[in-house]
Amino acid sequence: MRDIILYLLGLPGIFFVLFLIASFYLFTKKYSKAKTVSVITLVTVLLLTNVATGKFLASFLVQGVDHKSIKSLSQADMIVMPTQGVDFNGSVTGWTPNSDSFKSATISYFLQAKLADRKVPVLMCGGKMEESGVEQPESKIIKNYFASQTTQIRKTLTEDISKNLYEQAWQCSSMLKRYNAKNPILVINELKMFRTLALFRARGVEMVPFPVFAIQKDRSGFSQYLPSVEGLMLTKAVIREYIELGLDLINQNITIKDLSYKKEN
Repeated sequence: MRDIILYLLGLPGIFFVLFLIASFYLFTKKYSKAKTVSVITLVTVLLLTNVATGKFLASFLVQGVDHKSIKSLSQADMIVMPTQGVDFNGSVTGWTPNSDSFKSATISYFLQAKLADRKVPVLMCGGKMEESGVEQPESKIIKNYFASQTTQIRKTLTEDISKNLYEQAWQCSSMLKRYNAKNPILVINELKMFRTLALFRARGVEMVPFPVFAIQKDRSGFSQYLPSVEGLMLTKAVIREYIELGLDLINQNITIKDLSYKKEN
């Protein structure tokens, strides 16, 4: 049911439904209505496939988000990285981190190197995720991939039970409490940061966000208003995130109060 909702309310579903409506009017010889729906479809495609629209929709997810902060990086005592997918690259290479997971892991280990004197661990959260179809936990795949790239010993903890972002936050919150982490850093795609902070907050854990940029900052001018693959992918990701946020609220994984940060006394 969740997959159907994500499809129908997502960008592919919107285009598909409009196409079906236009086709229905065309085959029933209601040409005037078919033209109207066709124009609506064209305008929708032009509107939702440019970078400017994607940035505008994303602004509500990435700007002005209330969160816990620390005075300096040295106060961090855990680096938390929810996995965001893996790709299969043939029988020789096997499974490797996808683009989002690779960026997050790279930044996580970079932060860990900055805190080397304090031996702050990286906590990778992610089991056999629902959409990946992988036979191994994503966290272990990513950990092993980066371990094979260096002889340096990195302190990496893994959580390998979760199947989605809600469960990742749930399982990792328990581990953070077990390790008595007071200032955990959260490293994840900036589009998912707002929802992920809320999911951890619902479990009684306030995270310090360290977003991985997903929106190109250098594209400006008239070109950002033209249809492009970049704009299509950005808008698709943003709309999906809004749907996921709505589903988490409906399923009571989070509440409205979890969407905002309440400063600690």
